[in-house]
Amino acid sequence: FKEEEKGSEKREVKETLNIIVAQNIFEVEEKSNEKIEVKETLKIFQEGYVKRDTTKIIEWCHNIFFDNVEIIRVYSTQTNTSERLTGREKAINAFKKDWVSWGDFEVNLETANIDLEEDFAWVSFEATLTQLEQGDEYICPLRITGALQKKDDIWRFRQMHFAHGNTNFLSNKEEKE
Repeated sequence: FKEEEKGSEKREVKETLNIIVAQNIFEVEEKSNEKIEVKETLKIFQEGYVKRDTTKIIEWCHNIFFDNVEIIRVYSTQTNTSERLTGREKAINAFKKDWVSWGDFEVNLETANIDLEEDFAWVSFEATLTQLEQGDEYICPLRITGALQKKDDIWRFRQMHFAHGNTNFLSNKEEKE
């Protein structure tokens, strides 16, 4: 009789362990799918800079930013030059200027770091801005971080932070020589 109890206890423990393993596998798969969805938002961000279609900038911003998004751009810690934009309308104006005046802007999505907690994601990735001026090529590395929230099954930025070391990367000419 005691052996039957032991066998029954072993089966219960085994079933409990199987349930726990299945739940963990589901959670890992779910997080993996969420990361893919966040990465899709990052791809949409990149596509905006690749296509630079200013007639679609409002739609682009609505797809990836909340109404009250906060965007911080730090251009130089040495000169304390920065910009703080609050709201989608200000974001639209700033990105439109970028699309019109910046050179090639490439986001490195392969090395993007994405951390998730429920309906929130924190991302960090690198980008490179390449500009030609009078036949010279200037390259400016950027670091971008952001906080996203999933609402109505869509991941959008709540906050985004751009950082690069020079006030005007075209002044890199002195460093280049």
